[in-house]
Amino acid sequence: MEAALHTELMSPFVAVVERAQRRGELPPGRPPAEIVASLVGPLFYRRWFSKEPVDDEFVTRLLETVTGGEN
Repeated sequence: MEAALHTELMSPFVAVVERAQRRGELPPGRPPAEIVASLVGPLFYRRWFSKEPVDDEFVTRLLETVTGGEN
């Protein structure tokens, strides 16, 4: 049951990554679900565990890490 809920919640993010890969905005060789996990994991961690801010600087660094380049 939890797996189905998780899949349902993350499916819009996976769809966005898949479209970005088709347009050449993200490299096609990495599985979309892996990219989504790399992105949302740190956000959930900051929100629920470390309580550090999710500020512009953090988001910029996170996107650079996830996409493999500068944004």
